[in-house]
Amino acid sequence: VILRCVTELITVQHANPNTPAVKGPGGYVGKLPPLVIAAARGMDRIVKYLVCLPQIRAEEVGTCSFRLCKNRKKSVKGTYTPLEFAVKMRDAEIMNGATLSDVKGLNSCIRILEHKRACERKG
Repeated sequence: VILRCVTELITVQHANPNTPAVKGPGGYVGKLPPLVIAAARGMDRIVKYLVCLPQIRAEEVGTCSFRLCKNRKKSVKGTYTPLEFAVKMRDAEIMNGATLSDVKGLNSCIRILEHKRACERKG
């Protein structure tokens, strides 16, 4: 469902996939590109779709704090690329009791983003 919404926004509504999220009442500090959000949350299908778009900048950083799923009292905070956020989230989740099955989406995002980075560096 989320992938269909993202596709609709970008292809039909012509939304810019690099537009950062806007700070809300619960807020965060800094800019937060959609690719960072998808990567940090292990949304591999969204990450795969976004990195295929020519206008996506996979090395653009985002600043945010993401709560862990396995321990809602802890979070990963900082300014990182989508790949860095995905790695930090995976490692933090595992340190807090997540299994490999729990971090399957994060691992998939990491592979996708590593492949994208390798392709960008070649070409």
